[in-house]
Amino acid sequence: AGYGLKEDECVYAKYLGSCLGGNVTNLAVSGYTTHDVIRVIDDAANAGTLADADLICISVGANDMVGAAKKVLASKQKPDESLIDTVKRLAAEGDPAQLMSDLTGAIREPRTQAKENYAVIESKLRALNPDAQILMETIYNPMEVPVSYLTERNIDTEKFKKLSDYVNNNEKILNKAMAALESVKVVDVSAAYAGAGWNYVRIFEKDVHPTPLGQAVIAALIMETAQLPAQPCYEMRNMLEQLPEDVRSALPAERIALLEKYAAASITKVAGDLNADGRLGIVDAVLMSRYLSEDDTLNLNPASFANADCDGDGLITLLDLRAVLSKITA
Repeated sequence: AGYGLKEDECVYAKYLGSCLGGNVTNLAVSGYTTHDVIRVIDDAANAGTLADADLICISVGANDMVGAAKKVLASKQKPDESLIDTVKRLAAEGDPAQLMSDLTGAIREPRTQAKENYAVIESKLRALNPDAQILMETIYNPMEVPVSYLTERNIDTEKFKKLSDYVNNNEKILNKAMAALESVKVVDVSAAYAGAGWNYVRIFEKDVHPTPLGQAVIAALIMETAQLPAQPCYEMRNMLEQLPEDVRSALPAERIALLEKYAAASITKVAGDLNADGRLGIVDAVLMSRYLSEDDTLNLNPASFANADCDGDGLITLLDLRAVLSKITA
């Protein structure tokens, strides 16, 4: 669902819609488990959408285990401490073997159920739609951080690695179950994120969900796997242009090449286009409204500021917002 993203940042479904030129229906909800996905498929209101789809993308399974793991971690959590902070503290102070034992007891049943539910999901989707490509995304390890991050905080690197490997090994069990499905193609997000996963998620912001970069990588991997006719899009170019140089330089060359494959050569300047995707939409009006209301959380790049000045008077005013709204509704 794109949890943690700002309203001007793309979930991978948006990249797919722009590059593939099709209609996208996003049925994802943050926190959903495999049981929830089955409920979505069984909901008669979604039957037509699923039956008509050419491509069905599924990212699920981690929450089945996370829900059970959270209960274990919550029992060890200190006041005003995030669960990620709890894990880091336990890695520094606690006994990883005991923690892993506690977690194993908690997640064994939901992990087994998730494996079984993958086959149910495949069967139910095939009953509705025998012809669509069904793609399942492998679960990545959200615990990756640079060694320097650990040493700077006096966190025992060996203990933390044991916890990270434990998470990774449990996710491999679900990823293997996906690969065993006969009519499903696997999008190996886990392999793409491995080795430098902190570049793709918000782990430093105490959030394990993908950044705009991570979302773009998922979209590119899906398009590579599906092999449907695709056109480079503005959203991908905009994301690449906003990448901090230290992040870009840390990415493998093949990852940059993959993203460039689906990025428009350049972004056409459009007056009022604040999210720099090459066209006007309601998101642009919302962003301009936030700017005019002096929203301190708004982060617009120089191109966005230049586009915001619709009348060219060097200022961003209500007249510019009115111009954007008139073009959207025209």
